[in-house]
Amino acid sequence: VHHDRRAASAQDQALSLSDIQGAEAVLLHQGGFKPGKPSPADWQSVLKSYHLTEQEAKEYKYCPVDAFGPLAQRKIPILLVCGDSDHDVPFDVNGKVLHERYKAAGAPVELILKPGNDHHPHSLKDPKPIVDFYLKAWK
Repeated sequence: VHHDRRAASAQDQALSLSDIQGAEAVLLHQGGFKPGKPSPADWQSVLKSYHLTEQEAKEYKYCPVDAFGPLAQRKIPILLVCGDSDHDVPFDVNGKVLHERYKAAGAPVELILKPGNDHHPHSLKDPKPIVDFYLKAWK
């Protein structure tokens, strides 16, 4: 959860989604309130860790997919590497939403969608597209 606040205040940095979207933040975003399959044990752990009630979690304002305005305003590039079959962080309600919102705001965003991939592995067999993104973003 703290990753997105750090990212929202970061200046002149290129960020990958893994830099800013921790598993807890994703579970807070989903938490049974959005499509996805967070385990009940994980969800209870998140609530306990952040001292939140179910109602407070529903009203939580710092979920990564909802908190990118400051980054988009500063045109900080974001790279999304997502599996289209991810059950932990469903693309349709996470990466896709972020990509569409960031793009609509006129901010630089690149998407690498891994067909048929679930949540793991996080990276690519060939990391060159990720390296190229950072080299381009940091010029």
